[in-house]
Amino acid sequence: MKLGRQPNNRVWLAAMMLIVSGVTVWNFWPCVWNGFVRWDDPLYLKALQQHPKLSWNAVAWAFTTTGHDYYEPLPRILNIIDYQAAGFSPFRFHFTNLILHALNAALTVLLGWLLLGHIHGVRAGERLCGAGFIGLVFAIHPLQVESVAWMSERKNVLCGFFMLASLCAYLTADKPRIMTAGATQRIDENAWRIVALLLGVAALLSKPMAVSLPVVMLVLDWYPLERIRRDGWWPAIREKSLLWITTAILCVVTIIGQMEAKAMSLMDQLSLAQRSLIAVRSTWFYLWKLLWPTWLSPYYPLEGTVSLWQPEFFVCLALFGLVCVLAVASVRRVPGVLAAWLSYLALLLPMAGVIQVGGQAAADRFMYLTMLPILLLVVVGLLHVQRRLGGVGRGALAVLGICYLVFFGFKTRAQIAVWRTDESLWRSVLAVYPDCARANDLLAVALTWDGQPDQALPYAQRLVQLAPESATAHETLGRVNFKRGDYDAALRELTLAVALNPELVMAHYYLAATYSQAGALEHAWRTWQQLAMLDPALARQAVSDLDWRAICGNPDYARRFAAALSHLKKNSS
Repeated sequence: MKLGRQPNNRVWLAAMMLIVSGVTVWNFWPCVWNGFVRWDDPLYLKALQQHPKLSWNAVAWAFTTTGHDYYEPLPRILNIIDYQAAGFSPFRFHFTNLILHALNAALTVLLGWLLLGHIHGVRAGERLCGAGFIGLVFAIHPLQVESVAWMSERKNVLCGFFMLASLCAYLTADKPRIMTAGATQRIDENAWRIVALLLGVAALLSKPMAVSLPVVMLVLDWYPLERIRRDGWWPAIREKSLLWITTAILCVVTIIGQMEAKAMSLMDQLSLAQRSLIAVRSTWFYLWKLLWPTWLSPYYPLEGTVSLWQPEFFVCLALFGLVCVLAVASVRRVPGVLAAWLSYLALLLPMAGVIQVGGQAAADRFMYLTMLPILLLVVVGLLHVQRRLGGVGRGALAVLGICYLVFFGFKTRAQIAVWRTDESLWRSVLAVYPDCARANDLLAVALTWDGQPDQALPYAQRLVQLAPESATAHETLGRVNFKRGDYDAALRELTLAVALNPELVMAHYYLAATYSQAGALEHAWRTWQQLAMLDPALARQAVSDLDWRAICGNPDYARRFAAALSHLKKNSS
């Protein structure tokens, strides 16, 4: 392909961006028919009931609360807009996520085009094809499904949009100088950098993972922009002051939010050295999934011993050190290797596990933008390789690339189906990790909610075997037995759950309901009183639930409930 004048280049680039966006929408279209899942989605949907319309009060709420663990005002505002337009329609929410991902795919093509334009020796046709390949892999890779098909991860695709737009604006400010230099050129550069910084702030207001953005910009300043060689480090650091300050503030807010949500409980269980080993292992885990995305799981449990002397950690650490040494040693000949490696580590570090959040060792969504430095490095390498090949070799290389893309497309379609329902979600986790306690727990709960308690029983029993000292495990098994009508077994498990954790709210709820159904009304009443002290809102709701009809239909206890509810109302007011 021969690309000549600048206007023609722009036409070809626009066409490539449209093609990649179209392929993205086509490949991900089945996700719009998925439903919500009970893993985090209810937290966002419940908030929309309190703020159903976009208003000044809703905007103020979005910017003044940390939610359940993240500070994410812009995704909240977008959620309100979708809810106001279509209510609790999964189609609308998934469609918006898909459009954002398609826009991100187009921006990825533009980003690849701009970066390849700064690399010496890359011709216009190679630049376009390389940018298109990067965009396609980013668009249809199965690692991206979690960010697009999971309503709760809207923050990921929205943050990705602003980060990509920010980097594109930043690179545009340093486009190769042409004949019209001088003051006009300087004003143009400054304007684009201001736009880049503002878009970076928007990314930070979408998800804290954008803390890597100023670091990536600094790496770009070093190579391929070479601003550091011209101007030094301090001007490059100083011009990003807005991002540094915003990053510092949001890091503090995010850590406070995560601690309030008790999402950082593993920080006390794992030392800094152990968490660092997990982070090093994750660098290779994600690279392997990028190259060969099989055995994907919505949840990768953090299991087993974390020690340097475990082969998986020792080998990963040795390889990590070797790559770092080789990248530094080859910096004069191929600086792009070190630049790509540093960018990859910068993008991955906030999610790698040094600050351990939740019980997962990794997550597909953490590779949403993190894959881009590696893809760019691979494309540059392929461009150099294809120049040394004959016509047959180039054809074989093109066929291999197409086969890879088709493979990614099929894997993506299969992974989209995983996120269709709670049952399909957690069954897919158990297919890879059959002894994952959380997956057994949430699958049992999902089947129970869907009216299949008999099918849920084996998973609840397996959960208790895996975590016999867990109050939650016994509560789940008690809930399943309650729904099955086995009240003796339910009482046994729920009583044990309350003994193990007297503050476990749902255990009190189902224990009182079980007493009610079993005819032990006085025990049910006393347990409800304990529930009212722990969670007055749930206690008020319980009185109208069908599970409580036996006691609520009794005239004596109905009067007691009426008096107690009146007292709760007075206390709440």
